[in-house]
Amino acid sequence: MATFTSDLITNIKRRPLVMPDVAGSVVAQQATAAVTNAHAANDIIKLGVLPAGCAIVDHKVVSAELDTHATDTLAYDCGILNADGDGLVSNTKLISAGKMEVAKVQGINTAEGMVNIGVDDEDRVIAIKITNVAATKAAGNVTGILTYRASAY
Repeated sequence: MATFTSDLITNIKRRPLVMPDVAGSVVAQQATAAVTNAHAANDIIKLGVLPAGCAIVDHKVVSAELDTHATDTLAYDCGILNADGDGLVSNTKLISAGKMEVAKVQGINTAEGMVNIGVDDEDRVIAIKITNVAATKAAGNVTGILTYRASAY
């Protein structure tokens, strides 16, 4: 299992997370991870960070085509990374069976994560877990766009 880490997480000590500071304000966070053509099933792509005390408003994944086969087989789930860093926390999927295709923006497609991801007193990593291997692997960038707000205002 390989782990690919976004620029945001790699540089988090130099560029701290932006916190909503006004009632009702929504903050957008964009993070990009470079994924090699050695990706495989069960690999993790760490994208963004949901700050402590915040609630998710929306999340989207934009990516290069990591499976160049005529019939894409690569699939992924996206949600909260577990404590071991090797999978997603149960019932936190924001995207289920997502595809990494050319010119495709994948948004939240399951209510599971929106219903079950509560507010926490710790930062949490938003990650992708590749669930099905690509037929013809390719390298490329994967970008997560997370929007969030303060949990109470």
